[in-house]
Amino acid sequence: MTESSPISLVCLDLAGIVIDDSVVERAYAEAIATECSEADETARAGRANDELFAPRPSARCGWCDYLRHCPEGAAASTPHRPWDGLDEEATQSGE
Repeated sequence: MTESSPISLVCLDLAGIVIDDSVVERAYAEAIATECSEADETARAGRANDELFAPRPSARCGWCDYLRHCPEGAAASTPHRPWDGLDEEATQSGE
């Protein structure tokens, strides 16, 4: 295989369910693998999560499933209900 040969990349969630199945360039897949490996090594070394994954709060935090566990996100936005993003007419007509 060459550096630009397409390969299949399958992403799984923590339960092992396929969330993405894409054909990507080999170099891109290898870059993702390197990033994951570095993140794993760093976590095993015991560095703080906030140092590695610093919060970047915005108004979009109101849609996040982790909002109640994130003081930065809670300070940056107000919580939204799942149906808040629906069209007003759709919610009133029961669709």
